[in-house]
Amino acid sequence: MPSQDQQASRIDSLPHIRWWNQQWRQYSRPLVHWQLLWVECMTETLLLETTYLHRLACCGQRLVTPRNAREGQPIQQPQDSYRQAVEEAAAAYNQRMRSMAKLSTKLGKRLWEEQ
Repeated sequence: MPSQDQQASRIDSLPHIRWWNQQWRQYSRPLVHWQLLWVECMTETLLLETTYLHRLACCGQRLVTPRNAREGQPIQQPQDSYRQAVEEAAAAYNQRMRSMAKLSTKLGKRLWEEQ
């Protein structure tokens, strides 16, 4: 089996392979870096979505078990629990939209800086 040095010299002796190898090395690095930026952005997106879903789950739990019942106090009116849950869910949704808007801007800025 030929060593790596022998393989490299054999590849470099073929002009079209050498040209292709040079082009690949020159242009693949930015593409790989852009792909890494995209994966990082997707990771941040999943983190934001997980946080949003957690906040919604907490709102649903509060609807099922009102805060006063958990603290041993008389249960408040169901409409108060519902109103609080809806307000918290709306706040979570608004925060999610603000975060997503920043995230898309951040990805565009990162990609632009790489060029």
